[in-house]
Amino acid sequence: MSKPAHFLLTIEIGCQQKVDVEGMVQVVNGLLGNKAMFKFRVVGEPKILAFFEVKNPAEVSTMSSSIMQKGNFKVTCTSLVTYEEWAQIIGVDSKLTGTPPRKLTKAVVYKFDLNVECNVHGRKRQQALTVEYGLELELFKVFGQRKAMGLVCQDSPGDFEKLMQNLPFVKKMFDRCHFELTTLTKL
Repeated sequence: MSKPAHFLLTIEIGCQQKVDVEGMVQVVNGLLGNKAMFKFRVVGEPKILAFFEVKNPAEVSTMSSSIMQKGNFKVTCTSLVTYEEWAQIIGVDSKLTGTPPRKLTKAVVYKFDLNVECNVHGRKRQQALTVEYGLELELFKVFGQRKAMGLVCQDSPGDFEKLMQNLPFVKKMFDRCHFELTTLTKL
């Protein structure tokens, strides 16, 4: 049995004048149903993010086609590798990565994008990739790129800032770490 594949679908609602964004969000949410592992609305933007874990990547293609048939949507698909799988690929002991919670229980979730180059310069891979899963955190590496992304439940942007400042690789290389933060709400 092969490992599941992971994908992020970014669904942008068309920018026509007088477009019913809320109605189109509901259409997409209905199509996604419970097929997505996580699904979010980007705060302040006509955009939806849906994270998938599938046995057959064709399922994601079918979902993309279904969404595009329903209206003026731009769908972008990004292949992902789970943080745990990526750590295994580069030789990190699985005891150091922990088991992901696969739950994000708060209404507001922060997505952060990170340039991966900064977590391995001058550090042992074991140290750079150790994660404490005492918080609700999901991490992914963008397949074939030097980018990672994470989803974290925090009570406020200030809590997110504290978390980022306390990650081992950020403490060591803050000036070389570039984060981009997006605030999301669950669908």
